[in-house]
Amino acid sequence: KKEKNNFINSWLLKSKKFISKKKINIYKKKYITLVARHSTKSFGQSSDLSKKNFILIVQTLIKNFPKYNILVISNVYGCKYFKEIAKKKKFKCYFSKDISSSFIEDGNLILNSKAKFQYFSGGIGGFAQFSKVPYIECAAEGPASSTSRIGKYKHFIWQKKNQLHYFGDDIYFFINLIKNFKIAN
Repeated sequence: KKEKNNFINSWLLKSKKFISKKKINIYKKKYITLVARHSTKSFGQSSDLSKKNFILIVQTLIKNFPKYNILVISNVYGCKYFKEIAKKKKFKCYFSKDISSSFIEDGNLILNSKAKFQYFSGGIGGFAQFSKVPYIECAAEGPASSTSRIGKYKHFIWQKKNQLHYFGDDIYFFINLIKNFKIAN
């Protein structure tokens, strides 16, 4: 058992294995990340986070985690789109493209966060999946969803109880998971 844990810990992703921390204020504060995809029509929008769901998720995160800043992880197009929504709704959020310039740097921001939340969106979830960062992820049902589960919310043998991944499309189920989620300090 101890050897197995040592082995798993030796290859899980850690922030120090990536880029050095930039001189940014977000690292000085406790923050959580919300992965929010919004793409152009030519790229495909099936995994995009809708405006309505973005607002609902951010409102829930603010209410349930008031001591944490929210950092939205997205590409340039998505950050611009969600920043406009956040400004109109007067949400205090940070945006990854104001801090980072690459996919790897975005991954590093996730690895330094206290938790990651992702409703659909893109493949950047792998950073948290292969780390100790607590997370809740929801992915659309698909061919792989029925064959890749090893538990109700578990897809990898190394997942902890505060690392949840499930398949579905019920936003209110996702919101209820957030409401009951605990972030260890």
